[in-house]
Amino acid sequence: MEKHSEYQEKWKYMVFPFFLALVEGGVSLLRRQDTNGDVWNYHLYNAYAWFNGRLGYDLGPAGAHSYLNPYLDSLFYFAILHLNPFVVAFLFGFLQGLVAFPIMYIARFFIKDKIHQFVLTAICCFGSTFFIGELGSSMHDNLIAVPILMSFCCVLKAIAEKENKALIFSGLLIGAATGLKLTSALYIPVFLVLISLFYGRRIVGAFSFLSSSFLERVVS
Repeated sequence: MEKHSEYQEKWKYMVFPFFLALVEGGVSLLRRQDTNGDVWNYHLYNAYAWFNGRLGYDLGPAGAHSYLNPYLDSLFYFAILHLNPFVVAFLFGFLQGLVAFPIMYIARFFIKDKIHQFVLTAICCFGSTFFIGELGSSMHDNLIAVPILMSFCCVLKAIAEKENKALIFSGLLIGAATGLKLTSALYIPVFLVLISLFYGRRIVGAFSFLSSSFLERVVS
């Protein structure tokens, strides 16, 4: 009975964030197709140039933005080309809504009461005007929040369980996020401070985190 009850509890913590992600997809669908200024400025163009070998010919048509990593833009560009606009709106809202999974983990880490865990997760997913304002759009802030918060979850896990592997995964995640969107690098010193203050083997932990994040940054 205890194992069955444990399984049910774990199942709830998986189903609830997934449900929130589906709701985010529905909200994104209601917001219709994304037409923000950056779409016309460089989000579509960067991906087009990358796919069609124009990066070396069209020199800075969107200014400095022409030289940003085109990977995330390519996802949006590919979806626009091959999918129905309604499907694109739902899909991007759903993908951005996956941020509910790391938020749920963070809530469980700091809060013991189960009801409060679920409530806090829902509030974080729907209570931010910035997040809702960009929901389903080609702006990458919501999407890149997923690996950033997953990296933070790995730091928390490493601190709680004194597990060095978690720091390596954390570094890989934040390194990938930084490679995709440079502003993600702002979180690296914050995570380093947490590791230095609360992780037992500070030097080993900091080295594992930094080396893996640098490696992934170079790869991406």
